[in-house]
Amino acid sequence: FGFGDPKSYSIMECAVDRLSKTGAVRHGAECFNYTFPQELDDEFLIISDALPGKIPWKYVGVKELQGFLRDRIEEGYTVPLNPKWIICDHGWKDLYDRLLASNKPYVQESLDVWYPPDSGVRETIEKMHCCHPDGFRRIGEEAHDTSVGKVEEQDETEEMDMEDVHFLLKKFIILQGVKRKLRARLLCMCLARTMPCAGGP
Repeated sequence: FGFGDPKSYSIMECAVDRLSKTGAVRHGAECFNYTFPQELDDEFLIISDALPGKIPWKYVGVKELQGFLRDRIEEGYTVPLNPKWIICDHGWKDLYDRLLASNKPYVQESLDVWYPPDSGVRETIEKMHCCHPDGFRRIGEEAHDTSVGKVEEQDETEEMDMEDVHFLLKKFIILQGVKRKLRARLLCMCLARTMPCAGGP
């Protein structure tokens, strides 16, 4: 099911179990697919009673979805965002920053689950965003510099293909695992020093 929180796991387990005959839901949400995230779709279905009119659903594009989510964040809702979207795709970093700045109940708690403060994920997101503020672009694509309203060609040396991104993500995940094991080993060593020996005086 990915790297979701306990509530998301239970929702997905129930959905997969209930809809197993139709195959409508086969895996967890893409926002928790940290191993090899897929490209975002061009169209999304929003189901909400906050939509205008009498119909509680609507198909929208990326910008309209981001606007809808921006409004929900202002109301105190929290939204899981895949780090790949924040780093690579235009507009998602703004939502991530709004979540970080929110002082609404539960928002910071959810962020601590999705992007643990001591994991280095938040720092990595910021570092990569500083290097590529317009996200990753394929060679030849134009990057939009929203700060000055210009369109400029991105330097080819700044380009990364999906294999490079996947390699860096894999390397990061392995490094985090090594750090966890090292911390656990050091903790065991410290505990062993403070405990009296079995059979000692």
